[in-house]
Amino acid sequence: MAGFHPGEFTPNRQTFIVSLKVKNPNDHTLPINGATYALELEGHEIANGSGDLDRQIPAFGEDVVDVEVNT
Repeated sequence: MAGFHPGEFTPNRQTFIVSLKVKNPNDHTLPINGATYALELEGHEIANGSGDLDRQIPAFGEDVVDVEVNT
C-alpha cells in the first residue's frame, strides 16, 4: 500500500481512497481494466470495492493506482 486517505462520509457509508503500488514483473506491458478487492483484518472483511481502471503498467515497471474502498 502506498497511501490511505478519507473519502466521502455519510451516516450509511464511509469511503476511503487507498493508493496501491502495482508492480509488473513481466517482460511485457500489463493492462489493467478493472479491479475487485476486499480488505480483511484478522480474517474479517471490513471493507470492499470495485472499479474501472484504465492503466498500462510497463514491462518490469510499477505504478500507483488509487481505488475507492467502502466500509
